[in-house]
Amino acid sequence: MLEHDWQFQSAHINHSLDKILLAMQILGIYHFRFNKRTNKIGGWDKIMDPLSFKGLDMCLTNILSNNPHVINRKKYLQFIEAGLVQIQPISFGIEEVISKHPKTWGVIYGPPGHPATVEHSDGKKKRGK
Repeated sequence: MLEHDWQFQSAHINHSLDKILLAMQILGIYHFRFNKRTNKIGGWDKIMDPLSFKGLDMCLTNILSNNPHVINRKKYLQFIEAGLVQIQPISFGIEEVISKHPKTWGVIYGPPGHPATVEHSDGKKKRGK
């Protein structure tokens, strides 16, 4: 998932999509995020535990985010079928709703301290100019 107003910082991404997808498949990762800030505890990320798969360093975190990410669509459909996803009128999206489930976890590209891998130009604020 990549909205129009995000840009990858390719200097900080050293793995192919194929490698990321393999890690997701083998490790059962259903939400793989690219972070807009350095990988550290902050914001909604209360956990930032190192995780590695064949040279691909990641951080395990307690939330899902609408930052650019790759998902396992089948797992998301399971969340929906289990009744865990019920979008509320003031919801920030499916990621926020799923994150409230106590067994939810996501993965962020790079080890703790890794620099931002995406930049957000915040296109909705610029439209009115």
